[in-house]
Amino acid sequence: MHCAIFYETANANPHRGAYALSVRATECYHQSRVRVAQFLGVRDSDCLIFTRGTTEGLNLVAGAWGMANLSSDDEIVVTAMDHHANFVPWQVLAMRRGAKFRVCELTPDGKIDLDFLSSLLNKRTKIVAVSHVSNALGTINPIAEVARLVREKTDAILVCDGAQSAPHFPVSFDSLGVDFYAFSGHKMLGPMGIGGLIGKREMLEEMPPYQTGGDMIEFVHDDRTTWNVLPHKFEAGTPNAANAVGLAAGRRVSRQDRHGSCALSRKSADVRGAGAALGDRRPPHLWAAGQRAERSSELHPRRRASPRSGDNSRW
Repeated sequence: MHCAIFYETANANPHRGAYALSVRATECYHQSRVRVAQFLGVRDSDCLIFTRGTTEGLNLVAGAWGMANLSSDDEIVVTAMDHHANFVPWQVLAMRRGAKFRVCELTPDGKIDLDFLSSLLNKRTKIVAVSHVSNALGTINPIAEVARLVREKTDAILVCDGAQSAPHFPVSFDSLGVDFYAFSGHKMLGPMGIGGLIGKREMLEEMPPYQTGGDMIEFVHDDRTTWNVLPHKFEAGTPNAANAVGLAAGRRVSRQDRHGSCALSRKSADVRGAGAALGDRRPPHLWAAGQRAERSSELHPRRRASPRSGDNSRW
């Protein structure tokens, strides 16, 4: 409904004109960013980059920060429960840069094995990517504990897939302890094709652009170009303003629905705990990590199984 109202009353390109319709579109787009940032606990709303969703947000970090900072001596750590969107971009980045790609295994009850994670972390670790909540298992991961391990043992950035957490319980990026947090609008009662990436200002300012074109530039010369300020630096071209307005509206309904969702999350946790006592009769998504045949058929159905090396490297 709010998207339709935008098209009826403010259907113009933000940031492109001084006429009344463009000014109204710009204000709607700006206010949508502020409201979504408030919803996710971000004081500096310019650090919220609108994207097509979680997948694009994670690819933005891999393509911009990762390509600029990763070398062949570095390592990337992900977990066995990650969605393809938080697995494949890092895998591809590691292949392109010649870095080592390492996967943290899970405990028998479907949680991140923190001892295993700790054993993977070292001074060569450059990126750690985890899910706040698993889309396959429903596991709510202890981000604070993960962040503590990462900060103690590495200088790595910590990237969080928030697709499942943003709609289901209160999130405060500023106190979460991660460097980047990606989310999707359609999971929080907003439109499809809109989402966001939240990042720390100093990192976003140091990163090169992910895409180039209109609106993300400051000055263009024949021999060089300078970049616009945040958030425009990472929002090249015509923005999806109508869906940003819809996302801002959806966050109000999502906020009202969170109480029930939190109760459901607690119930799901109880079910997972009870499942640990079922032994071999547990459903496949609760199998022990070592019994899952590389997790190919459950967590990553399109990923071909490969031999596991002693240090848990993929290559």
